[in-house]
Amino acid sequence: LERILALRPHLVIGTSIASHREVLAALSKRQVPVLCVPEGGIAELKTAVRKIGRATGNIRQAEELLRKIEAAVEDARLSSRGRRRLRVLFLVGHQPFCAAASGTLPADLLKIVGAIPLPQKAKGYIMVSLERIAAEKPDLVLDASMGSERSRNNQTLRQLARVIPDIKKRYFTVNPDLFCRSGPRVVDALKTLLEVLNRWR
Repeated sequence: LERILALRPHLVIGTSIASHREVLAALSKRQVPVLCVPEGGIAELKTAVRKIGRATGNIRQAEELLRKIEAAVEDARLSSRGRRRLRVLFLVGHQPFCAAASGTLPADLLKIVGAIPLPQKAKGYIMVSLERIAAEKPDLVLDASMGSERSRNNQTLRQLARVIPDIKKRYFTVNPDLFCRSGPRVVDALKTLLEVLNRWR
């Protein structure tokens, strides 16, 4: 908090997750202008872009960015129309396994390209056991784990091989910055998804 105050910011932007809200509340008490934007899927991203555009006096640029995002979403939907709907487990962590289910940005992106995010009847970022992974029968596993967990990919493959046939052919690592950080890079995330999924359709 003190480091932020030392910068004397004109505006501090955070998301609606609990840790950000606490910091924003503390800054607001010290008369620092703050803006809280929603965290979630594509709808929340659009709301965040508009709010930031208004708060920074860049409404026109924000609307231009939204048009680019909406065009990329529509292109991805059209490219996926009529294709086989693959069941995809999107991992964001290994210890234990953590998957991005409905209501998250990765899940929204998967739905746009015609995939089914797993676990199918879950919401948010949830822990999943090997038994549940087996029951969901994923066609593909996309791994966007961060930091030191990325170095454990071989161990992850060995674990998943116990419940998913031919896992080496079904497992792909993806850039977590594209999928787990809500922002303009969702355009690149959609391109990545189309490239990976089209290999299997």
